Amino acid sequence: MPTTKKQLEFDRQLDLTAIREYRRTKNLRIIDELYQKYALLVYGVCLNHLKKRDLAKEMLVQIFKIVQERIAKADVKHFREWLYELTLQECADFAKISSSENN
Repeated sequence: MPTTKKQLEFDRQLDLTAIREYRRTKNLRIIDELYQKYALLVYGVCLNHLKKRDLAKEMLVQIFKIVQERIAKADVKHFREWLYELTLQECADFAKISSSENN
């Protein structure tokens, strides 16, 4: 079943509410809920860029550590898009580092 604009907006609002709650309480359960919700998306992007399952799994964990660190101060209006961009950037950075270490 396709996702409607109304569903996407509702989901976005849930994410923003979760982020505000995390900023207020620093409750790691909220990060865990975001992890549960978006792990497949992040893993898929990582696997697509890194081409290795073990590296993609490691990067997934690393990205959610970064989320935990940055979410308190980041200007996030669309968490899914912010997370996607963060994932792309981290994968690109990892690929550059790996490439330079192998040369």
